[in-house]
Amino acid sequence: MGEEVRQGVRQDPRVHSDRRPAEKGRRHCHRDLTITLSRPQRLAAGVPLSPPRAPFRRPGHRNQRGGADASRWRDRDRGLHPAGYPCPPPCRGLSPSPRPVAPRPPPLGRWRLPTGGENRLVGGGEVPYTGLGVARGRVGGGSPRRGGMTVIAMTKEMGSLGTYIGMEVAKRLGYEFVRQDIIRQAAQEFEVSEEVLVKAVEDRPGFFERLGHAARKQFLFVAAEVFDFAERGKAVIMGRFSTLLLRPVSHVPTIRVCAPLEVRVRRVMERHAIERAQALRMIKAYEGGVRARVEEFFEADWRDPVLYDLTVNTERLSLESGAEEVLRLVERPEFRPTDASRQRLADLLLAAKVKAALKAQAETTRLDVDVRAEGGRVALAGTVSSEGEREAVERVARGLPGVRDVSNRLLVAVMPSR
Repeated sequence: MGEEVRQGVRQDPRVHSDRRPAEKGRRHCHRDLTITLSRPQRLAAGVPLSPPRAPFRRPGHRNQRGGADASRWRDRDRGLHPAGYPCPPPCRGLSPSPRPVAPRPPPLGRWRLPTGGENRLVGGGEVPYTGLGVARGRVGGGSPRRGGMTVIAMTKEMGSLGTYIGMEVAKRLGYEFVRQDIIRQAAQEFEVSEEVLVKAVEDRPGFFERLGHAARKQFLFVAAEVFDFAERGKAVIMGRFSTLLLRPVSHVPTIRVCAPLEVRVRRVMERHAIERAQALRMIKAYEGGVRARVEEFFEADWRDPVLYDLTVNTERLSLESGAEEVLRLVERPEFRPTDASRQRLADLLLAAKVKAALKAQAETTRLDVDVRAEGGRVALAGTVSSEGEREAVERVARGLPGVRDVSNRLLVAVMPSR
């Protein structure tokens, strides 16, 4: 059977159209895609049972997808041979060299606390443990450009042109427009999937989710990144609870962009080329989820105008006019950063880092601890069920960069035994 298979492969014009015939007794590791070999047949023909672990690119398929002229490529490059099998001499030298594959970053493992106060090298010993901001090369979530730059926090209704207004404002000011980066960085920092974080931000919570701690944990991950981006300055942050999280910071203007429902439905229909009923369902689903999450985490009404410094109705305003309204507000002297407002933002960032670190640790993830920070001093309050949990919370807090002192006011509540 093995000799019959070898003869069939040698006679196939697609297999050896660009090279000399294979020597007898040596079968090339490429076979016709139309031939299906069983395990005994592959053993008899000398075909490896499993591909090697090393990655192998198929440039022929990539060029066909990219619109290149595949007729100028050889059979091997057009993808006629299955990829993944090592090619023995002499055809090894005839194949084009695969494109270099960028190495994947090592696992970060950020929340393994260092022992003895020293930095622990994680991810293969190349990145020192520094908590938040490691992926961007910053210590303690800081940034080389600290200080006196304004941050703009915005939220919008679907179809209100809020995203485009935010991007226009960022373009005119030379700021960074931040939306998806918050989810992306939070997923990388805390090693969770982006889909889970988006669901915690935009989807309405289910019945069983209300009874658990997962949504609260993911919310704290997102909140830590919002404060991290805000502390960098020169950013327009769209959504992700930024208007509510940054409301206590006096130099951060909070802006809401809205429009009547029928106007937004029409815009969504034109943008996505869908029917009115489908556009209405999209708007209701998105805004219902955001409204439910705001009520869950902040006990507030997302549409309350008291929560915002400016509300822009785009029913009759153009994109440019809406951006100009935002720019006029930002230039007001009331929103200039001061030492007190910068310190307030730094305290909120440090408290958010501690809360996120507690949720990221397995031994403290189910605890709800009240964390306050002021000038590097962290105060812990709440109740725990054992002295071990009380010590674990303090250990996590002390292990984070930027924490100078910890005041542990946690109470141990022992359940009475019958």
